[in-house]
Formats: sequence, C-alpha cells, structure tokens
Amino acid sequence: MADLSVWMRAVWFWPRLYARGGERASVGAGAISSGALPPLAFQAIHPQDICKQMKGARMRDLVAFEGTWAMEREITDHSGGPDGRLTGRCVFAPEAGGLRLTETGVLEMAGLAPMQAERSYFWRAQGAEIAVDFADGRFFHTFDPRGEGAEAGHDCAPDRYDVTYDFSRWPEWTATWRVRGPRKDYTSLTRYTPV
Repeated sequence: MADLSVWMRAVWFWPRLYARGGERASVGAGAISSGALPPLAFQAIHPQDICKQMKGARMRDLVAFEGTWAMEREITDHSGGPDGRLTGRCVFAPEAGGLRLTETGVLEMAGLAPMQAERSYFWRAQGAEIAVDFADGRFFHTFDPRGEGAEAGHDCAPDRYDVTYDFSRWPEWTATWRVRGPRKDYTSLTRYTPV
C-alpha cells in the first residue's frame, strides 16, 4: 500500500486478469504489453483484501477521525449501581495543532431522569500515534491508530482507566473503557458511526 498508483493499477486490471487466472497478458485498448507495469499490477487481488488494506490505510493519521460521528455508549456498573446509556454526537473539529473532540448527548440511567451530557478532549498527532489530552490540556493517553486495534491506560490515583480501541470495522469503531478504583468499577463501551 506504499504506492497508491500501483494499487490503483492492480484494481483496474483485476477483473480482466482474474478471469485468466492472473496470467500476464496484453490488456486494454492500448495493448499494454506484459512487463509494462510492475508485477503487482498483474496479480489477481480479491476485493475483500483491497477493502482490508483500505481500512488500514485510512487509519494511518489523525485526519481520518475528522468530522461528525453518531455515538452510543453503554455503561455497565460492576459495583451494583445503575447502568447507563448515552446517545448523541461526537464531533472532531480542526483546531490549531490537532482536533477538538466534543461529545454531546443524553445520558439515561436506571431510576434517574435523563440528563444532558457533554465532554471534550483534544487529539493531536505525536509521530505515528495520537496523543489525547483532557480539555484543560493535561495529558491523558496515547494510542497507535494504524492497526485494527489499540490499547492504552491512564493512572489517576487511586483510579485506573484502561481503554481498548477497535478499528476492525472502520469507519465504524469502538472504545471500551474499563475503570477500577475504590469507588469506581465500571465498563463503558462506545460505538462511533460516521454521519
């Protein structure tokens, strides 16, 4: 995937060459001779493999997150307290040096009236990784968005926050937080879908 032009030629020739079993052959109106393009252009590539490569390629930088996402969060309290559900929007808006993430929605918890909820973080590129800061600028955690998933953690004594990002169904993705501490014991699963 390093050379998009090679990938594009492979996709362009795939339907014709796949029918011939991936043999090298002259194709197209210009009768491009075998050897005129790199070998990759003459290999049969299955469309599912191309989709997997494109999913990974879109995750290579911070810009892939820019925009508006529908957000659904399920909060499971493991200490016997009420579970919750947050439904709303998450916007990644460009701001000097990165993206401002703003979540807004309605939080519903068993036995309580629905509440308006909002929070904000700042995401910035840190090499190939993404650094996440709290709204006030304090560092939160970093993760590598290039694969199908990533893990990170944050100590906020006496509590511990661990997150697992899942990008395997990009552009849909999830963030699962497991939070433990003397007064906290919950899991928060958030699903993000592009709007």
